[in-house]
Amino acid sequence: MSVYGDDAHKLIRDAKRTADSPALAPYRSDLVRNVLSEMQYLSASLREIVSAHDAAVTSAHNNNAPQPPAPPPLPSSDQQNQYQDQHHHQHQHRPQPERPTAETLRGLEIAANMHRLSLERSKRCLLAYGRHRVDRLVETVWELSGGAAAGMPAEARRALSVQEAEFASAYAALVSEYRGAFLDVDVGAALVPPGDLFVEVRVLKDCGEVQTESGAVRLVKNSQHYLRRTDVEPYITAGYLRHIE
Repeated sequence: MSVYGDDAHKLIRDAKRTADSPALAPYRSDLVRNVLSEMQYLSASLREIVSAHDAAVTSAHNNNAPQPPAPPPLPSSDQQNQYQDQHHHQHQHRPQPERPTAETLRGLEIAANMHRLSLERSKRCLLAYGRHRVDRLVETVWELSGGAAAGMPAEARRALSVQEAEFASAYAALVSEYRGAFLDVDVGAALVPPGDLFVEVRVLKDCGEVQTESGAVRLVKNSQHYLRRTDVEPYITAGYLRHIE
């Protein structure tokens, strides 16, 4: 049985499960849509509960208000009896407003608080999931030395949402502009210099055709290649290739 917050919890578990993965996991658009739909439903229900609570409080206040003074007595008992007979049938079937009890108000307050807490929890989960993926994208852009838009493997690009792909391209442009200010220093290079110019790598995931200094190379899963380190280092860092020592 599904309860409020289940899909939001799945997003957090997915982020935690893939936190140490070398490649960014596919964007869970299905879960995100479910969480947003649930939040819209909770928000509408919360508004109805608050309106019902306000109406109950107003009704209780009106029932506790002082009653208007009684009309002056009629001149005679005969006239009084005549007046009562005329208005007896008018008032005998008039429905009396039901006075809300303290339990009713308390129940509405509890329901409103539960809906509010569910909304806040789902919102925090969505923000945490989005922040996790943005942080991973930022790391990937720097690992690719600012070439996320063009250098990211096709499989990695398919794992992104439309908004994430736009962010990666825009952030890569900012990184490239920042690196361009340092003409004599490559701020995207590794802190530890490589020992060999060429490395032997095994392809863990299909990367398609990759352009290198020596020409185009097709990186097919389980194949091995001896390539220039600078050409394949971004793919090694992203987890698509493994350096064979």
